[in-house]
Amino acid sequence: MIRSKHGKSPSPVKGKRESKHWNERVHETILSAGPEGLLNLMVHGGAENGQFCYVGDICQDKINYHNGKLHHNEIILEIQGQKVAGFTLRDLLDWLKHVSKNSQPVMFKTVKTVFRVNVEAILKVFSEVINVANSEAEAFISVADGWARISGFGGD
Repeated sequence: MIRSKHGKSPSPVKGKRESKHWNERVHETILSAGPEGLLNLMVHGGAENGQFCYVGDICQDKINYHNGKLHHNEIILEIQGQKVAGFTLRDLLDWLKHVSKNSQPVMFKTVKTVFRVNVEAILKVFSEVINVANSEAEAFISVADGWARISGFGGD
C-alpha cells in the first residue's frame, strides 16, 4: 500500500477507471463434443499467419458447455492445460482432436480481445493526408471486424 507523508492512503483519481492487466481477464471454459462428435466451433489464426489461435464462428446452441462460455474472437491461451500460444493452426487442431476424443470434456483458457480505436485521431490524420495530396477525391472509412478500410482515395 502506498502512503503519503501524513500516513494516509492517496485518494484515487475520480472518473478514471482502473484498467485490468490482460492476465486478470483470462477465463476458463469447459465443454465437450455433442452427440455427433463435433465441438461446433471454428478456430482461426495460428503461428503460420503471425497470429495467436483464436475462436472463430461458434454454434452456441450446439455446444455442450459444462462451465463458462466461449466468445467470437477470443484468443486461445491453453487447451487442457497445454499452453498453445505459438502453435500453428494445424498443431492446435491436432491437439484439440486428441483431447476431445470420446466426447471428453475439454478445458479452454481464453482472453477476450480488446480493440481500442481513436476514431478522431484516425480521421484527423486521414484528412491531413488528403490535404497534403491536394485531392478533391471522396474517401470513406469503414470499420468491421476490428479492421479499418479506406476506400475512394488513391484510385480505390
